[in-house]
Amino acid sequence: MLEACLIAWKHPNVYVELAAHRPKHFAAPGAGWEALMRFGQNTIRHKVLYGTGAFLPNLPHQQLCDEMRELPLDPSTLEQWLWRNAARLLGLSGVD
Repeated sequence: MLEACLIAWKHPNVYVELAAHRPKHFAAPGAGWEALMRFGQNTIRHKVLYGTGAFLPNLPHQQLCDEMRELPLDPSTLEQWLWRNAARLLGLSGVD
């Protein structure tokens, strides 16, 4: 994860996409996501994307969104990760 964060920071067209992973593991000590939780809230905050895709088909989308909300992220970072970064990347109107 550290390497992914560094590559996203260095290259303007590289993003960190997290849809294939359970959000509840991102803040677990020793799970390997420490770099995401550290740099994803500042250095690459605008480069993190999360979507509840088909990679986790047996889990309800609501449960995955609830797990995201339980992470120790400030509300503006969570907003960036959940929709604002993707909307900006896709060029959707009405987004900063």
